[in-house]
Amino acid sequence: MKHLLLPLDGSASAERILPYGLFIAQRFEADVTLLHIIEAEAPRTVHGQRHLRTQGEATAYLGSLAEKYASTGVPIHIHVHEEALEDPIQGIRSHEEELKVDLIILSVHGHLNTRRLFRGNVAQRIFAESTKPILLVKKPELLEDIICLQRILVPTGEDAHQEQALRAAREWAGPCDAELDLVRVVRTPDTLKVERRVAARLLPRTAEDLFELEQHSAQGDLESAANALKAQGYEVRTFYDTGDPVRIIKKIAVREKSDLVILASHGKRGTSAFIDQSVGNRLVQTLHTPILMVPLSREDT
Repeated sequence: MKHLLLPLDGSASAERILPYGLFIAQRFEADVTLLHIIEAEAPRTVHGQRHLRTQGEATAYLGSLAEKYASTGVPIHIHVHEEALEDPIQGIRSHEEELKVDLIILSVHGHLNTRRLFRGNVAQRIFAESTKPILLVKKPELLEDIICLQRILVPTGEDAHQEQALRAAREWAGPCDAELDLVRVVRTPDTLKVERRVAARLLPRTAEDLFELEQHSAQGDLESAANALKAQGYEVRTFYDTGDPVRIIKKIAVREKSDLVILASHGKRGTSAFIDQSVGNRLVQTLHTPILMVPLSREDT
């Protein structure tokens, strides 16, 4: 990972991701580009905070931030997209390839809030079309001045999702000197999706047997994944439970004070499954811990 993209709109809330981005850049010896997209008919303020409206204003603003953080030793570049766009998220996407970035860090606040991010085509453009990981900082105002990534939580499950998430976990754990917490949750019959819940009610004994088999398989998979990581020198803990995955993952993230959660999401295909009330979408909607969204490769989708 050599180049991080940090979109900024001029608000104090968005600026709070800067220490986060600079910390990651230092650990990975990466460059940072501060980006502002001129928004068509942009308001002067958003939720009481200033909102950049002109190219000159944006250039001066980003330049002042680059100068302010020059002492970090991180190479900081600035880029202002001159053409005003109706949708700033579209502008962020278009610069992914133009600037050859490896990671996009977004502060979810104000006009770029979670509901807007995950509404219809916006979500499809960000996740279905993106080939780069996206780090979502849900509550930037809660970040400490000194950022650390000492504990990374990785929900495991489906093979493709698990491998992609574990690949990212290995990439981040080394430079960040982080411990990996692997979580596996098996749904109980009452937390299954509607179609499976109906089948379970019609064939309760079969459903019970399948539930027991799935528990045994899941615990074995979790142990195998942990042992493989330990053999590579990583510090790993495991957490296993049954029930609603979102509720349990949130509980563990809060209790263990996770610094980052890594989730793999669908890439070019199958995005509707991710957007429509999936575990990943529900976690993004409700969990305050920063979340790294890793797109699945084409062969995995």
